[in-house]
Amino acid sequence: MNWNYISGFFDADGSIQLNKIHPNQLPSPVITFHNNERIILEKINKFIYKQLEIKGTIVTKKKKGYSDQSELRYSYFSKFSVLADRLNIYHPKKLKRINFIREYKSHSKRNGKYSLTERQAIESLLKQWE
Repeated sequence: MNWNYISGFFDADGSIQLNKIHPNQLPSPVITFHNNERIILEKINKFIYKQLEIKGTIVTKKKKGYSDQSELRYSYFSKFSVLADRLNIYHPKKLKRINFIREYKSHSKRNGKYSLTERQAIESLLKQWE
């Protein structure tokens, strides 16, 4: 296991999303790796933890008539920033999303308390998410 493998795996079977973790908060970035081989995701998670000391969460989604789909998630800005800096990403849409989230982070406050003007600026920025 190495960063080149993980970067290639992410380019092929990963995603970057903005998800609302808590209903009253602004969305947080989430990096995910997808595969129906849970053991691969466990190895990636273990490697990333050894290298960066950040923990991911593996969840399994069951769909009737399909094999189980597992997902390794890294949520919140702190994990996103550390992991995004280590991945060598070539996928154009994923690169665009990483740059967008870095811009979004520059407008975000850790305490989540925004003036009306700040909140409107962030909501305007979020409308550009694709």
